[in-house]
Amino acid sequence: MPPIEIVRKWALDFLAALGSDVSALTETESKTSDAIVNVFDNGKVSAAPDGADDRAKQKEKREQLERDVKELDEELKKVGEVLNDPAKFAREKLKRGVPNYSDAYPQISEEEEFWDDLKTGTEKAQEYIDYLNKAAHYAVNASDLTGLERFKKVAEGLKGLTDKLNDGLNKFGKRFKQLKQVTAWYSSMSSFAQASLDMNPRDPKSVRRWVDSMKGVVATTDPFIDWVQDKLKGAGGAVFSIVVAQLKVGLAGLDAGVKVVTAYLDRYKAIMDEIDRQSGGWGPPKPVPPPEPHPWKSRSERAGEAKYREMTEYVEKIRQEREFKANQIKQAKEKALKDAREAYERKHKAAIDDFNNNLFPKTYLRHRPQLRQTILANLRKRKDQRSNGAWWDCLISDDAAIQRGNPREMDPQAGIFITPTLANVNQSQARDEVTLFLKVKPPFPDFTKLHGPGLEKHLATAAGPFKPPE
Repeated sequence: MPPIEIVRKWALDFLAALGSDVSALTETESKTSDAIVNVFDNGKVSAAPDGADDRAKQKEKREQLERDVKELDEELKKVGEVLNDPAKFAREKLKRGVPNYSDAYPQISEEEEFWDDLKTGTEKAQEYIDYLNKAAHYAVNASDLTGLERFKKVAEGLKGLTDKLNDGLNKFGKRFKQLKQVTAWYSSMSSFAQASLDMNPRDPKSVRRWVDSMKGVVATTDPFIDWVQDKLKGAGGAVFSIVVAQLKVGLAGLDAGVKVVTAYLDRYKAIMDEIDRQSGGWGPPKPVPPPEPHPWKSRSERAGEAKYREMTEYVEKIRQEREFKANQIKQAKEKALKDAREAYERKHKAAIDDFNNNLFPKTYLRHRPQLRQTILANLRKRKDQRSNGAWWDCLISDDAAIQRGNPREMDPQAGIFITPTLANVNQSQARDEVTLFLKVKPPFPDFTKLHGPGLEKHLATAAGPFKPPE
């Protein structure tokens, strides 16, 4: 019961104690009870409806988020325009905190780019050669072709590498293109790459062709190294000082690879027989094949990936911010709906309490004699005594009869013992009886017909239907 209703009940009880018949309050006495209540309620500052200020702030915040989301949607629509304008993109990257990955690749000439590709390409070629050795060793020792079969995929990278370097050589190396050492080395590398693509480890002839191409690389690498060390000057000199060291290591690897694969060919039949045997589930567990090297990428490809990473991070940051704020809007709407429903439920409950405690008891007092008589008549007729007995117990007992030592008196008409109840009650007592009738099971139909329509009418004006927040 709300605190104000407790005070109101106390005021009515106070008047009843003074001798007033609360069931028939005069207008003056009714005003007196209200005046007593007002004494306790006096000085209460008029406030906004329950949580109105908070709801207004939440609505303002939600509307701002909705404006932000619209702005981000517009920003996403203009992404293409920003990405195509270097100056705008630079500003937006800074605004969004996107790192400048492309700073690692400053603008250089095509020839400088070629020398960079030659350096990284030679490094990657060394990885391919190292993988070749390991794959060949694995095939011989484990009787497993997995490593060599994977090399076909690796060979695609090697072919792309040699094609790219040959393109650069044709464009920027005309001054030494006619030298047989350079021509022979790039030709042998291209042949080796193509043979690697064509090689089938289960076909000895293709493996022999592959070995022959590998021997061609071995044969041309030494003269090429000698020429580089002796002749090359200018822009590529610093790069080739590294390349030479890598080629020397690679040459040793190639030579070792030729020997290993030759051993593979010599043992080809034995290896195939072992593979067939193991395919039937025989033999010990195989070791893990050697890992494949990552594919080679030219400088322009790496620079492009850095720029693409900047672009994707820029767009993703906008999308993430939009998603975050859209999610905030969703959560805010869900909270607003939850708060509004809870506020409505509190208002709805307060209206019910007000009706049950203040308004309906007056109506109940007018109809109580008839309700009491109906229950008593049913008891005397022995009609559904369990239900009617429960409803009779909702009426306040006659304390005077109980004090006489007769908590249950024989009813002369019914011939049964019935607890005596008060013929008349005050409003406070009526409120107590209403509370009991609202709780009793099964409900008293006559009481429900009296209470239900009145409550429904009161709720329509005091609470109204639930309205979701805007």
